[in-house]
Amino acid sequence: MTPHVIRLRGFWTREILPDGRVRLARPFGRPRTLDANETAWIVGTCADGVALLNGEPLGGVHAGVPFAFEVTTHLSPRNVIAFEVAGGDAVDVALEIRVG
Repeated sequence: MTPHVIRLRGFWTREILPDGRVRLARPFGRPRTLDANETAWIVGTCADGVALLNGEPLGGVHAGVPFAFEVTTHLSPRNVIAFEVAGGDAVDVALEIRVG
């Protein structure tokens, strides 16, 4: 079954960190109540670095390599997805609701 995709475009903030990396962050709300057979995933691509959800690391990300992090149990009513990367501003990120 095709996942429901919520693109996380616009509203990204950009901050230069003391070590020279760039922190790109965007707030988003938890989707409606998920059914028992549904899971939420953060998916996309960006530069080399680390992905964080609400300040907690999800894992490493690598330029040109698509990532997918299952975040169902980590979502709050209001959330912030962030990427601390070696450089660049390009992020292509979505929240996917998958069935199964």
